[in-house]
Parts: sequence; C-alpha cells; structure tokens
Amino acid sequence: MDDLTNFSLMLGRLEGKVDALLSSQGAVEERLMKTEKRLSDLEKLREQGTGAWHTARTMWLLGASALGALLATFKDYLFSR
Repeated sequence: MDDLTNFSLMLGRLEGKVDALLSSQGAVEERLMKTEKRLSDLEKLREQGTGAWHTARTMWLLGASALGALLATFKDYLFSR
C-alpha cells in the first residue's frame, strides 16, 4: 500500500468513528430532553397537589370556624333565656 491509500483508509476510519460519536451524542441529548420533560411534568404535578392540599386545608379551617361560630351563637341563644 502506498502512503495515500493508507492515509485515505485511516481518514475513513476516523470519519466513521466521528459519525458514531455524533450519533451517540444525539441519542444522549434526546434522552436528556425526555428526562427534563418528565422532571418538569413531575414538578408541575407536585405544585398542583400542594395547591390542592392548601385549598382543602383552608376550606376545612373556614368550615370549622363557621361551625364554631354557629355553635357559639346557638349556645348563647340557649343560655340567654
């Protein structure tokens, strides 16, 4: 083999390895994008759950307060006679 043929062969092998690396990098980037989307979806779901919990807790406290006020008024009505 002459030097030019040998050089062309090595260059072709190098080009194949670069193509394989770029393909592998593309697969890693795609996997990273999917992971970021799943993480974002989970964070949104957690925030919605936290908001729902706070809303339910607030409604429970308001209901308990209203019931307490109603019972206090009823007690005052009963004992005022």
